[in-house]
Formats: sequence, structure tokens, C-alpha cells
Amino acid sequence: MASFVANSYFDEEPLVVVPSVSKQGKYVVVEGNRRLGALKLLTDPVAAAEIRVRDLPPASEAAIERLRKVPVKEYAHREDV
Repeated sequence: MASFVANSYFDEEPLVVVPSVSKQGKYVVVEGNRRLGALKLLTDPVAAAEIRVRDLPPASEAAIERLRKVPVKEYAHREDV
């Protein structure tokens, strides 16, 4: 998480997703779940507080805002990944 705050998100490491088979319009992250979890905790302090995350790296609003949109590579089917 400290790396995200200091360097933002690396375009070279997109989240890899496929469309959800059970929820239309939603996606399933196939690769990058830990990165997504870290991003959610950094960008949603309520979520971090709910699971009692401590010692989040200090981040400016600008740093957090840069983490709200990250690169994603979408595949049509999980088998394609």
C-alpha cells in the first residue's frame, strides 16, 4: 500500500477480469485480487475501519484520487486468461 501511495498504480500490472456469469454488468478479478484489496482499503477509510486495519500509509487526497482508476485487462472467458 505504501508503494501505491508513493508511486501510484503501475500501468504494467493491470487487474485481469472476466465478466461475471451470475451478475450481469459485473466482473470477476482473476489476477490482482490482493492489489484490488489494497486499493479498496486505501480509497475507502470506512471499509478499512470496519475490518480494523491499522497503520495505513498517510496519503494525500490527490494520491488517493489517482488510485480510483487503475488499468484493467478484460478477457471474454476465464479460459482465455
